[in-house]
Amino acid sequence: MSDRAFDKLARRLISDEEIANRRALREIIDADSSIKGRAIPRSVLASALYFRIPGAIAAGSNVADQWEMPTTGRFRTVRAYLKSAPSGGNLNLTLMANGAAVATLVVKNGQTTGFQVANDVVPAGSLMTIQSSAALGADASITARFDPAPEA
Repeated sequence: MSDRAFDKLARRLISDEEIANRRALREIIDADSSIKGRAIPRSVLASALYFRIPGAIAAGSNVADQWEMPTTGRFRTVRAYLKSAPSGGNLNLTLMANGAAVATLVVKNGQTTGFQVANDVVPAGSLMTIQSSAALGADASITARFDPAPEA
């Protein structure tokens, strides 16, 4: 059946709005019912990186998981949560992109959270790591939120 004949028959059975919805779905759904990658905007795919430091936090670089930046984006915030607060001093955690500092947050002595606003643009493919200033605190979860660059 041709598209024209289908449209004529379909209009008798289905509203124009429903026809438009089904056509739109054909544009984003593959034959195997999976969503076509190009149908999902980059802004939906990635907007945060999550790092973990299990156990005692050591001083140095690469103290957490490493991530490759999935898309170019402007970092907005970095937040850390610790199960065990640093004692004896403040803990500085620095988000790094290819070895350069993007943002440093401070978890104060006796506290279990830290927060920092950021404004750096990091290109896709950059190696993202966490650097620690001291061996203080334990079991950290760090969330670095970013706004993906608009699609070209």
